[in-house]
Amino acid sequence: RAESERLSRNDLRAAIRGDEEDEFYTPSHIIRAVLDVLGAIDLDPAASERQPLPAAVHYTRHEDGLFAFWASRIFLNPPYSHTKQWIDKLFAELSRRPKVITAALTLVPAATDTAWFQQLWLADGICFLHGRLTFGYPGSRQRPAMFPSVVAYFGPDRVKFHEVFSPLGTLVRRIVAYQMDKAEGGS
Repeated sequence: RAESERLSRNDLRAAIRGDEEDEFYTPSHIIRAVLDVLGAIDLDPAASERQPLPAAVHYTRHEDGLFAFWASRIFLNPPYSHTKQWIDKLFAELSRRPKVITAALTLVPAATDTAWFQQLWLADGICFLHGRLTFGYPGSRQRPAMFPSVVAYFGPDRVKFHEVFSPLGTLVRRIVAYQMDKAEGGS
């Protein structure tokens, strides 16, 4: 593909700084996979006004999902300029008691070197998507990203997540030390 058609590092840096429109429209095959896992999306807390997902509730920039209450089945494709804040919010809502989020999936860059990504290792499953996603942008432009992406799953149905997302990428899950000890015959 021509370099001019790709989401360049400069485009990503501009989005991170907030210099340009910070909307990366979720590819349709990812939306279908999310719906297959969740059954339905109850909340899109970082919704685009131009590409609403099939969710019961949408929080756009006007409702500011970072400061709103989240519940039920969530799909989060956050503005990449503020990924850390959105992942922090996701974890705050996941730790709320009584538990009000039944399942959540988030689509984010595979920025494994960042502090915010380290939290994702606590997910019930992570799919490192094959290749680079092609995102839609305002004005119906389509360009492949210059970065790999992951979908992280938090919920009770790891088997369903595995069935749906394994054709789309490589699945991983954190193994904590005591699980490894038991698997290796230790105490």
